[in-house]
Amino acid sequence: QELGDSRSWEVASLNACVAAHVDAGASLKAVEVARSGAEGFRLVGDEFAYAQSLDVLSAALSAGMDFTEAIQVGQEAVSLYKKLGQKRHEARCLNRLAQVLHLSREPGSAMEMCQTAVTTS
Repeated sequence: QELGDSRSWEVASLNACVAAHVDAGASLKAVEVARSGAEGFRLVGDEFAYAQSLDVLSAALSAGMDFTEAIQVGQEAVSLYKKLGQKRHEARCLNRLAQVLHLSREPGSAMEMCQTAVTTS
C-alpha cells in the first residue's frame, strides 16, 4: 500500500482513535471502535487494511486485559500479513503478541512467538 492510499490513512486514523480511548482509560470503547473499524475494512475487501485493523483490535483487546481474544485476533492478523507477504508487519505483530503472551503469564509461548518474530523479519 502506498502512503497516499486513502485506506492507509483510514487505518492510521483508526489506530489514533483507539489509542486515545485506551489512554483515556476507556478500553471498552476502544475495543468497540476497533471492532467496528475492522468490520468496515473486511466489508470493503481490502485485506491489508483489514489485517492492520485486526492488529489494532488485538492491541485494544490486550489493553482491556482480554488476552485470549487479543491473541486470537492477532494471530488472524499475522496470517493475513503472511498471506500478503507483509513480513515487517507480520514480525511487528508477532512481537506484540509475544508481549501479550508474557502479560497473560505464558512465558514459554511468549518466547516461541519472539523467536518466530525474529526469524520472520
